[in-house]
Amino acid sequence: MIAADVELGGTDQLFNILVGRDLQKAHQQCPTSRPVFCDFRGLGRRSKKMSKSLGNYIGLTEPAPSMFGKVMSISE
Repeated sequence: MIAADVELGGTDQLFNILVGRDLQKAHQQCPTSRPVFCDFRGLGRRSKKMSKSLGNYIGLTEPAPSMFGKVMSISE
């Protein structure tokens, strides 16, 4: 129901992203023109995945200084 033009997600969410394309077809939206970007680099500290439930996520609507601090604190 969001009518998204682009979808971002980790490789662990690829199945859900692809199912979303089927749901778009069911709602007469065009999923084939919607790019999907999957990335495995969304890892938090100590190789845990980034997630809100683990408290190691970076929110897209956070203030820039907060985002910068969180990105810089991720170990390489």
